[in-house]
Amino acid sequence: MNTNFLPALNEYKVRTGVLTDLPHGDLTQILHQVIAGDARAFESIYELYHGKIFAFACKLTKSAHTAKDVTQTVFMRIWEKRDGIQPDNNFEGYVMCIARNMVLNIMRDTAREQSRRKLLFNQIENLRNLPEDSLVEKELSKVYNEAITLLAPQKKRIYLLRKEVGLTYDSIGKHLHISPLTAKKHMTEAVRFVRTHVQSHSYFAYLLLLFCLVFSL
Repeated sequence: MNTNFLPALNEYKVRTGVLTDLPHGDLTQILHQVIAGDARAFESIYELYHGKIFAFACKLTKSAHTAKDVTQTVFMRIWEKRDGIQPDNNFEGYVMCIARNMVLNIMRDTAREQSRRKLLFNQIENLRNLPEDSLVEKELSKVYNEAITLLAPQKKRIYLLRKEVGLTYDSIGKHLHISPLTAKKHMTEAVRFVRTHVQSHSYFAYLLLLFCLVFSL
């Protein structure tokens, strides 16, 4: 559906008295038209409820931007699921239920993201303050060496020549009788494999390794 008829979200104003006195019979008829795919009827529903949804979402999220997104998404959901609308039931309750669940999901995801960021920050700080012979660094060395061992022979040779010996791709190519581009391609794949292996086997080690591998290419 083309939703271009929706007013600009950044010009929202919480409206009072806009179609709020619409008789139940008229609302039921409009909902039947929405179910049938009538865009003008849907616009009437939008005019009736968008201010309430925006105010509700803004009050809970404390963010006008998030509230705008919620409002738009709610109406997109209503349109996409219009076949499930029951005109004789409490439509406002149905609409607000969608809005409430959407806001709760956003708040939950935001809380999780903030928690992950805090955890990551604390872990990085802890790693930064660990001594040289710490358990995490030992784990890093173990998992890192294991990843190198698992590389295909050619990739392993190129990885060690580049990472441990410090040769250029031109030098590696001459040494192994391959082109510099081929050497770089193998190195890129090797770094990706090592990074993935370490990530899947040691979260703490992965944090440390990230800082090292970004300078390997």
